[in-house]
Amino acid sequence: MNTVASQAIKLQFDLVTAYKNGNIDDVNIISNAYLNLAAKNKSAKFYGDAVHQANIISGLVAFDQGDIDKSKEYLLDAIVHKPSPSLKTFGPNMLLAKKLLEVGEKEVVLTFLNSMNKIWQFPFRFFFARNWIKKIKKNEIPDFKANLNRYLTLPPT
Repeated sequence: MNTVASQAIKLQFDLVTAYKNGNIDDVNIISNAYLNLAAKNKSAKFYGDAVHQANIISGLVAFDQGDIDKSKEYLLDAIVHKPSPSLKTFGPNMLLAKKLLEVGEKEVVLTFLNSMNKIWQFPFRFFFARNWIKKIKKNEIPDFKANLNRYLTLPPT
């Protein structure tokens, strides 16, 4: 495995570990390092995962600290225009979106979903995202199922 990919895997592991352990300072440092590595390697397979994961986790931290506006910014920054294969196949993490919906922030979640919907492959986009958008427009909170944990679990070592 090349050095850059190894660095990405380590940062991903460290980021999720710091988040799960509540180490907010570490989350901020690691998230920035992960985003910087991605920015320098935009053609790498991990690029989309790094941008999405780092922004979702940073947004969750901001939300938990009561900074709703900052968490909304992170949600929008998690929109990936050059997605990884896993992001295209399985879709985005929806935990931050769910938390924002719970406090009435419907419009930012719809913007996020409509943007991510463009890169999500057909069967999932059709069956999940379309139904989620319909429910949100009716002021319901969808059951996001596995997408609540996606990118928040530790990668295999």
